[in-house]
Amino acid sequence: MERTTSENDKCVHGSCVGTANSYICMCSEGYTGMYCDKKNESSIICRNLKCFHGQCRFSENGEPYCECAPNFTGEYCDKGYFHMKENN
Repeated sequence: MERTTSENDKCVHGSCVGTANSYICMCSEGYTGMYCDKKNESSIICRNLKCFHGQCRFSENGEPYCECAPNFTGEYCDKGYFHMKENN
């Protein structure tokens, strides 16, 4: 892939990368869209939500929350717990 710039470059927040017949925009962090002209709010929100042992997700009403990895709990997935097997 060849990086290029031209007077027709429409990449607002990113780099123009030449293709066979045209170009594509490789967006800077926090931006999305064909021309990197749309702010990617979800990446900013998730970057600010510290999910220690899990991933940032969005509820149906658009609220961010941490989905915890197995054996972790808490608002920020910062509390570990372990299941004890019962001896029969």
